[in-house]
Amino acid sequence: MLQEFPNQLIVGEMHVGGDLWEIPFTTERGSFYGVSPIPDVRIDGSRSSIGAGSCGGAASAYRNLINARLNETGGVSPVGISGIYSDDGTTISLSATFEKLDPVTLSNTQAFLLVMEDHLFYSGTEYNHVVRKGQRQAVTLTNVGDEAVVNASWPITGWNMNNIDCVAFLQNYGGNREIYQAARLPRVADFTVAFDQGLRSVPDGNGTVEFHGIVTNIGTAGDQLTFSLNNTWGWTAQFKMEGEAGFHSTPVTLPFAPGADLEVWVRVTTDASVRIGTGSFNTQSANSGRTQPMPLRVFNGSPAVLVVDTDGNRTDETVVLSALTAGGYLYDHWDAYNGHADGLPTVGNAAGYDILLYHQGWNNDGLTAAAQTTIAGFMDSGGGVILSGQDYLNDLTAGPFTSNYLGVASWVVNQDADEGHGTTGDPIGDGMSFALTYPQWNLDRADNLTASATGTIFMLSEESDRIAVRNDNGITRSVFCAFALNAMPAGADPNNVKTLLGRSIDWIMETNGASVDEPVLAGFASGVREVGPNPFAPWRGGSASATIRLRISDAAADQNARLDVVDLNGRLVRNLVNGPLAPGQHLQDWDGRDATGQPVGAGIYYVRFSNSEGSNGARLVVLH
Repeated sequence: MLQEFPNQLIVGEMHVGGDLWEIPFTTERGSFYGVSPIPDVRIDGSRSSIGAGSCGGAASAYRNLINARLNETGGVSPVGISGIYSDDGTTISLSATFEKLDPVTLSNTQAFLLVMEDHLFYSGTEYNHVVRKGQRQAVTLTNVGDEAVVNASWPITGWNMNNIDCVAFLQNYGGNREIYQAARLPRVADFTVAFDQGLRSVPDGNGTVEFHGIVTNIGTAGDQLTFSLNNTWGWTAQFKMEGEAGFHSTPVTLPFAPGADLEVWVRVTTDASVRIGTGSFNTQSANSGRTQPMPLRVFNGSPAVLVVDTDGNRTDETVVLSALTAGGYLYDHWDAYNGHADGLPTVGNAAGYDILLYHQGWNNDGLTAAAQTTIAGFMDSGGGVILSGQDYLNDLTAGPFTSNYLGVASWVVNQDADEGHGTTGDPIGDGMSFALTYPQWNLDRADNLTASATGTIFMLSEESDRIAVRNDNGITRSVFCAFALNAMPAGADPNNVKTLLGRSIDWIMETNGASVDEPVLAGFASGVREVGPNPFAPWRGGSASATIRLRISDAAADQNARLDVVDLNGRLVRNLVNGPLAPGQHLQDWDGRDATGQPVGAGIYYVRFSNSEGSNGARLVVLH
């Protein structure tokens, strides 16, 4: 069949049913179609032929379906796919660009990337086109000319790279499930581009962020690379390459020796608008002619929130997404079941977000080991976490994770909670009082929590069970609601999910952002107002110093003030100010060195200010 339809047919074998080569992706694919291990062939996703039978009989059935599909479409597609894959001996990287070519409606579009291997043998039988890795991602293509770039990378695990084939396709993931277009991706050995993270946030707007990346020549010959920006952020954007004196927005072409590495920095300066901006840093090879865009996203005017939906094949997350939208927060939605084969984000997936929000809905799964690893790693890097679900503790035992990251020392599972009452004066719970309702009685499974030394209970049930806790572990903060947010009413403020999530985010961001709200009235209290750039990379050729902006009130004018940099354990790293300060604004730089003049290690630090009015500060991340 491949010889008969060389330009129209791509074959991928998805092994299921406990087969030797079954993987989570193929399991999900099998569940999507409801297939068993009996051969079930789908032509363009929408036509089925079940059972292999004889080779001749199967070929005849497949031929009829292929021809019917070609007649239906005229042999053309409204989507174009281009891309490449490359490998460096340990990792395989795929990149595909999906472009809308015709003015038609594309529904429920999901982009797929596959790694397949030929010439695999089992019990004397040869298997080809076996899917070894796969990923899908929702994309939006509305207007002619719209493009979506999807990237994936996986460790190379015992594959024969001479037998590897990579494929991209775009499918309607609902309705008739048709595949709009598919394409093989050519293998290219010219260069790779990797950024530390592809997402940054400016929670208060009107700020500057920097992205750092490395370009590597993986070819065997010298090359010339041209670097440029596709500034679709809608803000001022500049870049510079290693060795350049300053930032600019015009393309630059540089010679590139085999095996060479080159660092790059991209800087985006935003305004006051609340939106997500996406642009790209582009690299083009003179040898291959290939251009690789690296999308870089900026969340502006709002913390960057990643909502992780662990409710299975349900839509319980709607209450959370609607509440965030109503509160004016910007977010991405990670649907574990429908978008990631039940896979949860890693720390790398979550990099750049300010808030990681896990929502369980009415599902009854516990907090998996993968989720615990991501939560701990994300919080260790300074990110804040919100957990919403009444069964997350079911399979856990009390220990460092529950105590340090959730703020919970012990608990009793599956206690009824028909009401929620916030603690008076608490930054989250104050003034909240509401009924909790459930679609069926056995979904009322709130846990009764005992707070750890770093946790604070802020919500009680009608029987005084402790059903929510906020936690400050000295690095960052978390909020854990051990009841289903779906049970809360859609009432007026403050008795709704919008208020609960909004207060939780604001409380976390008090110490998790680069700035502190600045009062607008005269006679404001003294303190740190902003620290930037943040993160701060003095040893990567980025800004030579971080600038700390202070305000001194009239009441504290000319009185002694102190500004220190301390580590996570509160140990003094460097004193920056020790003496009286005049009223008004002050700017103080820190060059990333300790009191002895030595560069500090990469990690999280705090700038801590104190004077007669009290003390406050802000978190600062140092990168190497």
